[in-house]
Amino acid sequence: MQASETIANFFLETMVVLGGGRFRGTQAGFRDRRGIRVEPLVLFDDAAGAHTSTMALPASQVSARAVRAAIKAKREEFETYTEKVSIRVLGHFSVRP
Repeated sequence: MQASETIANFFLETMVVLGGGRFRGTQAGFRDRRGIRVEPLVLFDDAAGAHTSTMALPASQVSARAVRAAIKAKREEFETYTEKVSIRVLGHFSVRP
């Protein structure tokens, strides 16, 4: 690993941690079949440990604010999902006249 890659990873990890995430690594960028470059992704989890869904942001968009926003959106998505599932499950056990 080159020094520039190490510094870049340190920067990305720092932004993730400052945003409340747990840095999981990066996914290398590549060129798709049409030759279009797909940029590297930064992978992270919610450091609170409430949900272990891994999230990703394009490396060029990583900031503490972006990580916080992604974590907040994932928490809201999870809450909405669990509420819908709870209603459905409880509906199966409710007594019907």
